[in-house]
Amino acid sequence: MCVGAVTSSGIVLVDGPRVLGAETWEDLVDRFGRTLLEDWLARAVQAGDVDPIPTGALARLVIAMLTDASLRHRPVR
Repeated sequence: MCVGAVTSSGIVLVDGPRVLGAETWEDLVDRFGRTLLEDWLARAVQAGDVDPIPTGALARLVIAMLTDASLRHRPVR
């Protein structure tokens, strides 16, 4: 049951690491988030759509920003 301003993304992002353990959570983030994003960024660099950048660092930054934004999101009522 969600109470107040708690969202499903907040439950996943806060309770996921607690329930699964930090190492398992990071493995999931790597497999289904960071790795895919790094691949997409590398293809964009190779295609010349993005200036050459360290894709690993940028992927980590984007994941952190998305996580922060998801935790701060408040549904419009």
